[in-house]
Amino acid sequence: MKNKRNKGFSLIEILVALALAVMIFTIIGSFNFTSKQESEELIEDLMTSIESATDEAALRNTNVRFYFELTDPENDLEDPEEIEDQVQTISFEYALDSGELLEKKERLNKSELTQTQLEEFIKEQKSQKSNYGKIRSLKEGKIDIKYPVRILGIGYPNENKFITTLTSSIYFYPDGDKDPSIIFITEGEQIHYLVIPPFGLKIKYDSVYIESINSDLEFEELIEKANAQAKEIFEKIRLEAN
Repeated sequence: MKNKRNKGFSLIEILVALALAVMIFTIIGSFNFTSKQESEELIEDLMTSIESATDEAALRNTNVRFYFELTDPENDLEDPEEIEDQVQTISFEYALDSGELLEKKERLNKSELTQTQLEEFIKEQKSQKSNYGKIRSLKEGKIDIKYPVRILGIGYPNENKFITTLTSSIYFYPDGDKDPSIIFITEGEQIHYLVIPPFGLKIKYDSVYIESINSDLEFEELIEKANAQAKEIFEKIRLEAN
């Protein structure tokens, strides 16, 4: 009489299952590593560029700006793109006319504008562009930021403004001054922020993990949570500064 034995997994089946598991974890790990690496590179580029922009403003004897396109204003006139498809940009520019006086205007989010005001805003931004040239020595004058790395917003403590949409600028002046501001960045896991003082080059960098996130969250929901947390950090820094 033959002994009946329960058929288990063969060695080949076990090896195939292990290979698939390793492949999945490698892909996930590679994605997380790449996004973290990209956010770290962006932070490093910004810190270096902030120092260089101060020198550029003094050497050129003109205003220099970091021009952030957080969302495409023209797309905002119609149906906005999915957040994963949006490309944010930072342009490094100098004023072509060193004698031109900088007219400070209130910084605004899209939600604060009517449709007519949004159209006027776009026209004004296009007109201003012709007054600035690219600083090619800083990342060829421009950085593109793509999913999953994202600039959450720019905070201006002295003005009590946190800008998350449309465009915004940080200015550097020939006398060494600059707009006190805070740049918030995420790659979907942490919130990184650079605190730029009005004088000197002592830039503060810090980061925190995004609270209460899980794998079920869509990227847009994740960004909403990160934005809310970034605003809380901004408000805390603003109140401490005052």
